[in-house]
This record gives sequence, C-alpha cells and structure tokens, in this order.
Amino acid sequence: MPAWLKGILCLAFLFAGFSGRTAQAVDLRNAPARPRIVLATFFSEFLPGLRAITGDFESETGIALDVQGIPYLSYTMWLHARFLGHNPPEVLILENPGLAWKYGQAKLMTCFDDLIDVPNPFAPDAGPWSAAFRKPHIQQSLDTNGHLYLIPYTQYGVGFFYNKKQYDACGLRAPTTWAELIRDFDTLKEHGYTAFLTAVKPDDAQTIWIASTLLECFLRVHIPAVNLRPANPDWVFDFRDRQCTVGERIDISERIVAFERGIIDPARAPEFAEMAEIVKDMSCRWRPDFLSLGGEQIYKLFAGGATATMMNGTWFLGEFTDLQAVMREVAPEKAFDHGVFPFPRLTKETTLLARAGGVNQNAGMRACMMVATQKTEPWREEAGVALCQYLTLPRVANKVFANAQVYDIPAVAAVAPKPEARALLPREEFAFLPLVNVAGYDAQSLSEFW
Repeated sequence: MPAWLKGILCLAFLFAGFSGRTAQAVDLRNAPARPRIVLATFFSEFLPGLRAITGDFESETGIALDVQGIPYLSYTMWLHARFLGHNPPEVLILENPGLAWKYGQAKLMTCFDDLIDVPNPFAPDAGPWSAAFRKPHIQQSLDTNGHLYLIPYTQYGVGFFYNKKQYDACGLRAPTTWAELIRDFDTLKEHGYTAFLTAVKPDDAQTIWIASTLLECFLRVHIPAVNLRPANPDWVFDFRDRQCTVGERIDISERIVAFERGIIDPARAPEFAEMAEIVKDMSCRWRPDFLSLGGEQIYKLFAGGATATMMNGTWFLGEFTDLQAVMREVAPEKAFDHGVFPFPRLTKETTLLARAGGVNQNAGMRACMMVATQKTEPWREEAGVALCQYLTLPRVANKVFANAQVYDIPAVAAVAPKPEARALLPREEFAFLPLVNVAGYDAQSLSEFW
C-alpha cells in the first residue's frame, strides 16, 4: 500500500474513532492498521476493573488496550529488562514514585509538567486536567526538582487493625490519642494478650510508617525555615490549610542547607530523638521477638489471633477480609471480627515538642501511572498519555474502582473511597510538604537509627 494512501486511511480511521476534542489526543497517522498498546501492573486487585474498560477505550479512541499483570516480587528487575530491551509497556501502574523519578530524569518516562495544566481532551469541560485530582495527590507526585513524571491514581491511609474479641475482653475501645493507645497496650498485656506485633526487617515497613508519620508531624513546624525559595513571593505557611503548600517544593539544595543547619540532621535535630524515644517506649509493648520476625509473618499471626493489634494500610482491608473468610472455614474457633482506627493524635501526655498541626493519615502515594517515552514510534507515547487521561475521567475511574477490590483512596476527587476504608481517613488534614523520611540520606543512616 502506498504510504500516502495509508496516511489517508489512518486519518479517516482516526476521525472515525474519536469524537470532537478527543480526536486531537493521539496522532495515529504512523500507527498500524489496528493500533494496540499495553498497560502493565502488579496490582492484581486492579486487573478486573482495568479490563472492564478496555472495550470502552477502544470504541472511543480506536486503540486496542491489552492489560497485563506482572509479578510483584520481580517487577523492578522486569522493568529494567524491558527498558534495556527497548520494549517497555506504553503505560505502567506501579507503587514506587522513585522509579518514575529515576526513569523520568533519565528521559525514559514522559514528563507531565505541561500536560497536567491543560484540559483533558476526553473531559467535557475546559478546565485543567489537574482539577480532576485531590490536590495533595499532585503535590506528593512531584520529584525533588518539582517535575511530574507520574499521574497519581491512589493514595494510602495508615492506621491500626485490632482484634475486637480481645479488645472487648479487656473492655477497650479504639483509642484516639497516642497516650490512650499505650495505655490500651498495657491493659492488653496485663490480660495476657500480645498487645502489638511488628517486625524490623527489610521486607517490613510497619515500624518505618510509625517513625515517618511521627517525623512528618514533628518537622512540619520547620517548613517556613526550610522553604527558602517559595514559588510565590507572598507565600505564607498555614498548617491548617491543606492547599497552602500546593505548588511549593523543597528541593535538594534546600534540604542540604536544612541538614547543615541541623534542622533535619538525625544526629542533631530534636525531632528525630523525640521520634526515636516514642518508638523505643512503644517497643516495650511489642512481642519480644520482633527482631527475628519477617514482615510477611505479621499479617498471618494477626489473622490467627496471635496479637491484638497490627499496623497496616487501606490496601490491606481487602486482603484481610479474604484471610478472615478462609479462617472462618478452616479454623472457626480462631476467627474474630476486626476493627480499624486511624493513627492516634499526639497530645502533651506523649510529647511537649512544638509542632504545627497533627498527624496526616494519608501517608503517601500508592498506585501511580507512568508512560514510557517512545522515540521511534511517538504515537505510542501519545496513546499512553491518552490512556492516563481517559482513566482519570470520573465516569471511567468510577467503573474501574467499582469492578476492582481496591481499598486505597482514589486520586480522582469524584471517586469515593470504599466504605470499609473510611475509618482510616483523616478526621482533619494538615498542610503537606515533607522535609525528610526516616531513612535519612543513605543506608547507614537507617541502620544507625535501628
């Protein structure tokens, strides 16, 4: 077929498959007769929902969509191999923002800096694409240089799962403050129960969540002193205003200055010492073998009634419900009803350290969408961007989440979290502009902390 004729046919196909503004989303003139792209993810809970919209996406765009699952335990190696082989999927839904930043800075991932501020071609209104998201999601998606290499899809909340049978036996209710949590742990211990179970291992993040959540709360008071170059010259920090930090960022040079001044140096900053004291005090209530436990053991031990309390996130709600269903079949005597409560508030009973606001429950990004750059076939990259735009339409996102067992908080503002997850949502949200995490600047910092 002559190239000019193929071009005409592809143009005809393009305008037949797209409507109105959508027709400008992808240039298919150099695409094959039936263009096809791949979306790959290790989130097995997302697969039914994503596959439920593939037919709609093809009918509305003329682009076939293949949704593929990849194994979680080897996905980073898998991803490296695909990029080295110059055949990455057009779109990835993963949980690690660091991967997007790393590949993005290497020019292997699409940068959404400009795209996020213009209208979504699939949307009926002319507002910026960014308006579809809960504002903190976009803020938390930026890399340290302020660039956007990923589109947020979900965020997680963290909190405590508890065994209602054991709590009821001790006459306890879900605590609201950290001091109440510690008193409950002591009561549980006095009644012969294991109050809390965790592990300090590379495959476990529960203790890191506790430490990082405390640190984010403690260090928030220093945001004005560390944000030396605000994007807005009239910027004023208000910890009560979740939107006051939107558009602001703390870059690497500001972090270096803050470190040199001792504000975020783990060896000199009192916030690190206070966090360590609180975790150390809490550890007196842990099961004593926490140093030998693996992260994956914690869930199973909790499901079997071996501990009254465990920390986890919104994503675990579905998995734990499934575990309980199995438990009721194979060992009904060990089955129990569970409850969840959000990260408790810090009061003067626990710490006198100055702080601005309380704990933010939404601890970080969960699922995020990334698009691989395509130098030889640019239509693939355009189609990948179009898929991200399509997936964040409220009508499409609602269909995905309705057909998926995803309990994390949707990034699209018009999509409500599942009812079971609402107990882990924040009662009040505070400004978010994290200065550092507990891992510090290198592996040695983390080992020294433990």
